[in-house]
Amino acid sequence: MACHGRAVGDRVRQRPGHEQQQPGDHRHLGGRAEPRPRRHHQAAGDPGRDPGQQQPGERLAVGARQLLQRQRPADPRAEDQDPRLADQVQPADAGRDHCDGGQPAGDPPRGADAMRRLLVRGTVAAWIALGALGVLRYGQGYAQYRGFPPPKDPAGVAAGQIDRVRFASAALGGERSYDVYLPAGYRRDVARGQRFGVLYLLHGNPGNPELYFNAGRVGVAADTLLAHHRITPMLIVVPDGRDGTWRGDTEWADTPHGRYGSLVLDVVRDVDRRFPTIANRRHRVIGGYSMGAYGAVQLTLSHPRIFGAFESWSGYFRQQATYSFSGASPATLRAASPIDELHRLAKAPPAVARRVPAPGSAPPLARRHRSRLPLAAYVYGGDVDPETAQMPAFVRALRRAGITTSSRIVPGRHDWAVWRPMVPTMLRWANARMAGR
Repeated sequence: MACHGRAVGDRVRQRPGHEQQQPGDHRHLGGRAEPRPRRHHQAAGDPGRDPGQQQPGERLAVGARQLLQRQRPADPRAEDQDPRLADQVQPADAGRDHCDGGQPAGDPPRGADAMRRLLVRGTVAAWIALGALGVLRYGQGYAQYRGFPPPKDPAGVAAGQIDRVRFASAALGGERSYDVYLPAGYRRDVARGQRFGVLYLLHGNPGNPELYFNAGRVGVAADTLLAHHRITPMLIVVPDGRDGTWRGDTEWADTPHGRYGSLVLDVVRDVDRRFPTIANRRHRVIGGYSMGAYGAVQLTLSHPRIFGAFESWSGYFRQQATYSFSGASPATLRAASPIDELHRLAKAPPAVARRVPAPGSAPPLARRHRSRLPLAAYVYGGDVDPETAQMPAFVRALRRAGITTSSRIVPGRHDWAVWRPMVPTMLRWANARMAGR
């Protein structure tokens, strides 16, 4: 077996300072020093010297060397070992001879075993790291696109622009942001003096503004519809309603948790200040999915002078004492439930309904309210979405309140597989409301 790269029986390379032993030199066999014959040579520069005669200095050196050899313990592994010993039969326990701190001579070196284990562990760790990285990338991709491919405009379709705007919110007392879609040719149209209607979209929970443009491909859908002259240019604004907590369920409402309903009104004011909008209710449509749908409905019913139409994508219409409304009184929950608000609106305007315990006494006011502030709604949901069970009663309440309502139940659940295919329909419907159709 090899120890330090040499095999047992190999001739050891001579270290500097050691003369090469010749056959016949003194060797230690069994601890006895054998006499070795004197070398017969003639010293250079002394041709007349007797070859067998040594000078005093030489005799002293030979004597010292012999003394050192007698004191050195016999060791078959010594570097001056006679090469002839390599041919001798190894003792029975020679395979147990140790080098490098005790590694058996018949086994693989411990250094090789350690290196092998290190390589195995490194390989396993690398595969685990690659797997974790793959899971992370998939998770990030799914969070961004919900399993759909990244959006891409078709060939020949001019792309719009999506900007992020930061502004100071009076409702929340800090900096907030919203994303805004500007249609292709926006700057050219602004230079010509054109003004734009605005579709506001509220995200759900969990959610963020980017989901509309990534998973929902709202920007690509708008680009395509514009390129085919199916809609006229409009802005699409998506506020960021997240509260920075893991729960994130703000309900887009004013509650002790935060004034997120008022945040939307702050966004409307900032958009009208920064962009050339048509700043009236007819040219403002608000919509959203899930929690965003609830917020869009409630804000429209509460502020009919701000918004003229709303879209509910898989929304719910009766509030519960959970999350932001945890601990709310029954009266507060009724006021925060769109379906209950509609019952009041069916009889009187909101300002009157809040003051009249029995609003059935004011039908003339309701008729005047509906004629001056007409509302329109589009409501849809998935056929296997539990929230859709509330939809038929809500649609009936909308129509009883005199609100022009379109409704639809589509195949699917409560996810982007339902909302994404409906995006072009929602864009066309909002654009038609702005045009007064």
